[in-house]
Parts: sequence; C-alpha cells; structure tokens
Amino acid sequence: MLKHIHAEGLGPAKDISWDLGQRLSLVVGDNGLGKTLLLDLIWWILTGRAVGEPMQGNRGLVHEPSISWTHHEDPQQVFEAHLPAGKEPSDWIRTSTDRSDALGNVLIYARSDGSYAVYDPVEASGRGAKGTVVLKPDEVWNGLGRGKSVKCRGLIEDWRAWQYEPDERPYFEAFQAVLTSLSEPGHRIELSDITTTKEGDDRKIPSVKLPYGIVPISQLSAGMRRILSLAYLIVWSWRGHQLAKKRKQLDSIANLTLLIDEVELHLHPQWQRAILPSLFEAVSDRTLPRGQLFGAANLGPQIIATTHAPLVLASIETRWDDDLDSLLRYELNDQRQVVVHEGEVHKEGDANDWLTSEVFGLGEARSREAEAALTKAEGLMEGAAGMDETFLAEQVRALHVELKRVLPNDDPFWTRWIGTYRFLDRRGA
Repeated sequence: MLKHIHAEGLGPAKDISWDLGQRLSLVVGDNGLGKTLLLDLIWWILTGRAVGEPMQGNRGLVHEPSISWTHHEDPQQVFEAHLPAGKEPSDWIRTSTDRSDALGNVLIYARSDGSYAVYDPVEASGRGAKGTVVLKPDEVWNGLGRGKSVKCRGLIEDWRAWQYEPDERPYFEAFQAVLTSLSEPGHRIELSDITTTKEGDDRKIPSVKLPYGIVPISQLSAGMRRILSLAYLIVWSWRGHQLAKKRKQLDSIANLTLLIDEVELHLHPQWQRAILPSLFEAVSDRTLPRGQLFGAANLGPQIIATTHAPLVLASIETRWDDDLDSLLRYELNDQRQVVVHEGEVHKEGDANDWLTSEVFGLGEARSREAEAALTKAEGLMEGAAGMDETFLAEQVRALHVELKRVLPNDDPFWTRWIGTYRFLDRRGA
C-alpha cells in the first residue's frame, strides 16, 4: 500500500506531495481541482494501468510531468515515472520496476459514476496476466463477458449462486455481514429472496428486506444501490482472491486498498455520518473471518477517499489518529492557482464548524443571502463612526429588514444586532 506520492505537472496542481495514512487518507477541495485525478493516479501507480483515460500530464505547468512514490511495505525503495516531451499520455516511462503484485494489494476503486475497478495481485502474476476488471454500472449488476470469457457474473447471478448453492453459502453470509456493517443506522438492509418484480415479467431479481417491507433491488434508491454494489464488490474480490490463491497454490495474505470517489455520494446526512466508521467495520477480519483477505504484515486495509461532506469529517473526529490517518486539501490561492496542502483533523465540534473551517472554507454555514447580510452588518457595526449619519440610518434600517428576511427569529446574531441597531438608528434619526 502507498506511503508517499510526489507528482509534478499532473492535473491542475503543479506540485503534489502527500504522506498517505496507513489506515485512512481523505482528500477534500472544491470541484474541478483534481481530486478524482489523484485517485486515478493512485490506481495507475499500484496497477500500472489506467482505469479510464491514460494519465495525462499538464505540460503547461512543467516540461516533463513526473511521479515518484514509496510503499509502506518497503519505504526505502523509491519508484519513479515520467512522461517525456513529445510522448502521448499512454507513454509514461517507469524508471524502476514496481511489481505491485509482489506487494499483495487487492484494489477496489468505487468511482463517482457508479462504475468499479478491481485489481487482484494473484490474477496479475504470471505471463500475459492482467488481473484487472473494470465494470460499468450495469455490468456490476448484470455481469461482464459471456461463455468462457466471463470476467464477472454480476451481482444478480452471484447473489443467486451464493444464496442457493451450498458451496457458495459462505459468500452469501459474508455479503450479508458486510452489508449489515454498511447499512444506514437504524435501517438495516437484509438480503431476502430471489423474486419476480411484476406479473408478466419472469426475470428473477434479488430483493432486500427493509424496515417497511421487501423491495426488489431494481427499485432501490441510488444510495442503497451504491452501498449494495460496494458490499458486493468487496465480497466478490475477496472470493476471487481466495479462488485464485487456491488455483495457484499460494498461501499469502493480501492487503486491501479501497479507493472511493465521493464517499458520501447519494447518502442521507444520517448515513454520511456513519459511512467511514462503517467501512472500517465492513473490511475488518471480524466481518470476513474465513477469507483472511485483509491484514498482511499487520498493516490492515487502507481506505483512500474524496469527500465534499462536513458530516464525513465530523464522523471521524473521535477515531482520527495522526499516526494512521492523513488529510489532503486542494484549494485556489490568491493567484487563482491550484495548490495542495497536507492538513490535520481537529475537533471542530459540529458540521457547521467544519463548513467554516479551512477544510471547506465557507464564511458562514448559511444561505449566500444570509452570509452577505451578516457580512454587511458586521461592517456597519465596525465602521459606523466614520459614516454620514443620515446615510447610516438608511443603511441600518434597510439592513434590518433584510436580516429579518434571511435569519430565523431565534438566530444568535440577533442578540448582538438589536442593541446596535437601536443605537445606530437613533443616532441617524
């Protein structure tokens, strides 16, 4: 698993240097600054393959884009790659051999468009082997390939096999265990039977038991479908790794690196507050005790995720460990350049305080109109001494009307404003 990345001329940021957490690494920042590109880079580093478009260097920032990295398994060995001038994005040159399959990392990449990529180090070993499966959203459900070239049977077919074939039953139990860990608090998702969805349609669709009844998975919400897909891919990759080890007569225990773009995607705030702690539980050996997929060399799983949600940050305050976890923040500086900072997670107290922290950078955790009115009110209270009194009175009265429109009656700001308003209004009368 990755320990450090340094990249120059890749994406909007000229320079990226990051010490990743051994357990959790979070990436935050505004849209369009390069967070997803960073996850794509990590996938490329660990597999040697692009998950989508080839890694594109930004030659407007440097002449020859370059990357270097180290692994926790051998932090003294530095690997490097560069894109020479005149070369295409697919022509990155690695200046040293990086046998990711020897490092034993199983990778799962949950992308924001609903697609997934899975890499197995055992499947990748050997001449001509690739070890990578990339699944579009519909292929997660319906499978990829046909006949002898099937790469993934898909959630629907695997669910049926795991549930009703005796030899496959442990995977169904593991699927339920992972899904239970990932379920929204108070709304456990329980695997149910294969069923038909409507009269005249003989398709056999799995269903889940929710607090309010049995629902075919084809009718689930976007948030539940994503969680169900993630749970399935965790177990599917675990199963595939075990079978590959048996086939190749290997006894090694692999680590898991889990990449998730927008970890809170489609999730209700209650679920956002629980998703990262739930992931820790879902990939633990307590959840998948039979497979021993995770935990080689006592390193344990590594989760690398992007987020825009303050509740995600608030949810891990009490679990954060500076020795195991890391935060990377993208932002625009005063020159409108993308810069990257390694940050820290402090106890902010609540989601509103996270919104106004340097991580998210909002002036107020309110509507834009309320923020503008409060900013103007603060300015009036501080600068009233030098204003024309008639003009001051007009400004204060107009602002008082605006504050009544944008703030609730019990807003704490009123305790500061009312006294000032009366004083300024009398002064300008």
